Amino acid sequence: MSEEYGSRGKQGDAERTAGPVTFDELFTVLSTARRRYALYCMVETPAATLSTTELVDELAALENQVSDEAPSRDEIEMTLRHTHLPKLSAADVVDYDPERSVVTYRGGRRIDRWLDRTMDAEIDRPGS
Repeated sequence: MSEEYGSRGKQGDAERTAGPVTFDELFTVLSTARRRYALYCMVETPAATLSTTELVDELAALENQVSDEAPSRDEIEMTLRHTHLPKLSAADVVDYDPERSVVTYRGGRRIDRWLDRTMDAEIDRPGS
């Protein structure tokens, strides 16, 4: 596997079929807080695959931590399922199976580096 691909252990082991994420795709993916937060949750969890329910729970907790406005779980789930997970999947950053309601982070060297940078700048992580 090329070093351009998954560098996050189990979460980055899925082979990408379209090559590295382009910068346009990368910055589109990272341009929305909820997509960034969802990615943060996926890379910080030890599980390689999360159910959308688990991701919603993680995301709700993170959004409550970083924002004064606490969105409802229903609103988070709706925007994840209908907007953010399909966009992340189209960019080959995650594998999203809406029928099984599971998502797997695919990553890649470029997305991993930028995601680490944005996460460090945007949220407080233990050990940061």
